[in-house]
Amino acid sequence: MTRRWVYGGLVVLAISLLVSTGSFSTASADRDLDVTVADDASAFVGYDATCTNGTLSVTIANRFDSPISGSVTVDDSTSAFDLVSPGDETVVTVNSTAEEPVTVTVDGPETSVELDRTAPATC
Repeated sequence: MTRRWVYGGLVVLAISLLVSTGSFSTASADRDLDVTVADDASAFVGYDATCTNGTLSVTIANRFDSPISGSVTVDDSTSAFDLVSPGDETVVTVNSTAEEPVTVTVDGPETSVELDRTAPATC
């Protein structure tokens, strides 16, 4: 009887080694990240705008850990800006009128940001 128990135990052990446990070895998931809203002076993408004689000057500051690039759109006019290193800023100029909607789009290696602002009242 003891020999049968040993053989039975070996058969159960062999079967358990051959059968999958139902677990998985890898997984992939895309996750969105929500960041607390901050004012433009301390946000990941800094924004400052001045307007003189119909020319809007938008200063974009990069506070991410990687370079960014993007564009500034006013009405149907878009001006792109090249890579801005972490801690640096760039100035983009576009034609604008007072209180016109301004959209800033920023892209990085793992980052995408869109800012909706309004041109200053005096332009």
